Amino acid sequence: MRKTDQIPPTLIHKVCFHPVNYVVLQSQTIFGFRVLLMRMDAQSAGEKFAALEKKITGQGRILIAFSGGVDSAVLAHLARAENPLCVFVLDETVSKEEYEQAKTTAAGLGVQLQVLEHSIMDEEFCKNTVERCYHCKKAMIGALKEFARKNGINCIAMGITTSDFKEYRPGIKAGYEEGIWYPFVDFGISKEEVREYARKQGLGVAEKPANACLASRIAYNQKITTELLMRVDAAEKFLHGLGFKVVRVRVHGNDARIELGKNEFAKAFSTDLLQRIAKKLHELGFVHVSLDMDGYRPGSMNEGITQPQIGQARGEKRH
Repeated sequence: MRKTDQIPPTLIHKVCFHPVNYVVLQSQTIFGFRVLLMRMDAQSAGEKFAALEKKITGQGRILIAFSGGVDSAVLAHLARAENPLCVFVLDETVSKEEYEQAKTTAAGLGVQLQVLEHSIMDEEFCKNTVERCYHCKKAMIGALKEFARKNGINCIAMGITTSDFKEYRPGIKAGYEEGIWYPFVDFGISKEEVREYARKQGLGVAEKPANACLASRIAYNQKITTELLMRVDAAEKFLHGLGFKVVRVRVHGNDARIELGKNEFAKAFSTDLLQRIAKKLHELGFVHVSLDMDGYRPGSMNEGITQPQIGQARGEKRH
């Protein structure tokens, strides 16, 4: 095989692992990255995790952006021998339930958890354009880097997996620009492989549904306010209290569109229950309340959006 600096740009795009190219790295980096993924795909999941754990050991103490989801929990579990500093960023887009669950998960893993309070409600974020996630991650990473510096830590890691590149995730680019380490990506590890690892290790988060921030519930270009985020949080908390596990309350203007897990639809089709849901959401200020018949799907607010070309990720740091 020729050296990476001899690979023509046209070939670089053809070998790109991810079907949607919104993270565009330098040509040499892309090819090296894809070769790594192809090599890792030939290994068993166990071999990937063993290699990653060895790599983490060589890193020294790292800071892990800890949400309490399966990805960050598995990353913390792999790094537990190195006493990782797990940091939960608490801002206006985090639901109260997620915060409490993250504390419980960290305690179960036996890792140190610190809470970094951070406000994200600046003008650029509140505009809520399709680049919202990029601006949000940039600001959050800036706060994490300062926190890491004060604690004498040079490496910040996040639990992004190869599966995340299949969705519209502009925040990933912000991480590359800021030198964030994505260990699962480096070792070609997918979301399902992370879940399988969690199952084998008996981690309680193995089947925990993915949960994006509250801002992802609001239609693009509709202004984000703290009050609106609180209403969404209250609506979802109410639905969880009715026994629904997978819930999203999507906001379009003054209207709420409810997404439920497809296997929970039967429970919802009760006149009494539907009336209770509608009454509660009306009380929260939503004018029209509807149940999405397609059910929950990740990133449904991105449906119909043409994938933007965000540009090159500048200065990706190696670890």
